[in-house]
Amino acid sequence: MGLPGSGKTTFSQELVKRLMLKHTVKWFNADAVRKEHNDWDFTDEGRLRQVTRMSHLADECGADYAICDFVCPTEY
Repeated sequence: MGLPGSGKTTFSQELVKRLMLKHTVKWFNADAVRKEHNDWDFTDEGRLRQVTRMSHLADECGADYAICDFVCPTEY
């Protein structure tokens, strides 16, 4: 997680590229995930929902590594 423009997606793209040389990798970008669910909501409830969703996607993807990049400021 990080602020907009801090390099999350750029870093994730490079990390995925390097990990894929020897591992299975699934990359979850929050902008794409939110578009699928059509719930762009940055309230406390919305941020918790997105953290939980990204965690479940990562846990259930079946890859060696799951990369999640998203803006979701929260204390959780």
